[in-house]
Amino acid sequence: MDKKLFDRAATSYFQETSFIHWSLTGFLMAVKPFWDTAVLSKEFLSILKKRYLAILNNIIADENRDKDQRNMAAFLAKQVLRFISLSPVS
Repeated sequence: MDKKLFDRAATSYFQETSFIHWSLTGFLMAVKPFWDTAVLSKEFLSILKKRYLAILNNIIADENRDKDQRNMAAFLAKQVLRFISLSPVS
């Protein structure tokens, strides 16, 4: 996987998609060319979630971003973190 292309696709999702449509599912679909569902391991899914959270945290911290975008990013980050904490440990 080309990390630069992956990062570009990951960040462009948040730039090109209206914040009211942001979601983990939408993010995963935006970066789908970089993964194959047949080999989507727990480890790789964890990497994708971490990247998603990192981008959301960057949006939250960016004072130049619209307040509504930052609030949406905070809401989505809390959802993902809550989901991760509820997931069974293997």
